[in-house]
Amino acid sequence: MVYFSKSLSKPEKNYCVTRRELLAVVKSLQHFSKYLLGRKFHLRTDHAALKWLLQFKNPEGQVARWIELLQEYEFVIEHRSGKSHGNSDALSRRPCLEEMCEDAQDQWDSLLIQNGVLCRK
Repeated sequence: MVYFSKSLSKPEKNYCVTRRELLAVVKSLQHFSKYLLGRKFHLRTDHAALKWLLQFKNPEGQVARWIELLQEYEFVIEHRSGKSHGNSDALSRRPCLEEMCEDAQDQWDSLLIQNGVLCRK
């Protein structure tokens, strides 16, 4: 499991949710392309619309270009509910430094590794 983060630009903040989710996939795959190109992999998302979006009959403009870019990769999109993403959510939320935040240790104490998976207690 890996985690990638990028702040949205001002125009990107105005995108609809589905377009932002697709942008996140595109940027993540570009970031990790050296590991992913030529390999089969599973892409898990809590945004169900991404499954059908990639099978869209006549995409246009930016979405069409993004879908074309994604066709370079060999992957399967799997939908998982947001509640099932506790392990990746935990990795994406950096706790405060202890000197800045008294409850920093409490945030880490609420996590555990179980069978090689980072989970919330």
